[in-house]
Amino acid sequence: MVTVAYVDSDGIERTYVVGLEPVLVGRAPECEIRSNDPLVSRKHARLYAGQDGTLFIEDLGSANGVFVGPNRVQISSIPMGAVVVVGSLRFRQLAVAPATAQAPAPAPIQPYVPRRTHAVLLPERGATTPAPDAAPGADAYAMLIHLLDVERKARRTVEDERDAYGARMAELHAQLASATASLAAAEALIAALSRAIAELRERGAPEMPPVASEHEPTLTK
Repeated sequence: MVTVAYVDSDGIERTYVVGLEPVLVGRAPECEIRSNDPLVSRKHARLYAGQDGTLFIEDLGSANGVFVGPNRVQISSIPMGAVVVVGSLRFRQLAVAPATAQAPAPAPIQPYVPRRTHAVLLPERGATTPAPDAAPGADAYAMLIHLLDVERKARRTVEDERDAYGARMAELHAQLASATASLAAAEALIAALSRAIAELRERGAPEMPPVASEHEPTLTK
């Protein structure tokens, strides 16, 4: 049994215990480890553990491949500390302490004995310590992780803009429906008033004189 931790495009880290039975990774409903990210194929990869506890991963013909460290692989074991990229998912194997491990016994207390100190030579100002050689492919792997993060941020921005556009369109549709209902009500009221006026004329009701406006000139004799 091997425990793996993985991070999806939502940035949340989850864990899963992998045994001798293969564990499918993908977007299909039958996958044990699922992701809705379009970078992940329906059946992207398969995880399983060997009899000796070695963790393996196999590419199931995905579009974006499986990377163990900086290398794209078809089937490979996963060393402890290696990061595996499956589409937009990132996996790593969690170390498990042996069940028989015990905490070390505390060191006995010893009395303080003063000792003579010695001078420590410090490096000259401006001197630099040479950096250790990087592992082969480290630059390519770092670039892969960076491009994956950039792709996630860009896709998240597009999704936010799409959601905002959809919300605005729904609001405009609601306003249009309300205006259409108000217009229909006004037309119904006008039709009712027209029918009422026509009925009054048929009954011989006198027509009301037009109301003079305040701005119209009045004629005096």
